[in-house]
Amino acid sequence: MSKPEYEALTELIDYVSAKNDEIGFSDASSDKLDFYWKYINHEMVWKAPLADSMATAARTRIRSTSSVFTSFLRTLKSEREKFR
Repeated sequence: MSKPEYEALTELIDYVSAKNDEIGFSDASSDKLDFYWKYINHEMVWKAPLADSMATAARTRIRSTSSVFTSFLRTLKSEREKFR
């Protein structure tokens, strides 16, 4: 019989994992993440040296955010193992 904590964490892990996949945060190097910054410096939107630096800043922040979300998921999985 499963412990309620294990079941609750499993449900939370499934939810967080699905949401991470939706926004492309399941892997910080994912091509899905490119979507968020690739149009900052695009000829149809904005093309300039400042756009280059803004795209770089956005990429850095998005990858950092993705890292937080994927780390959170790993932590949840690790904590769940304590209740096996």
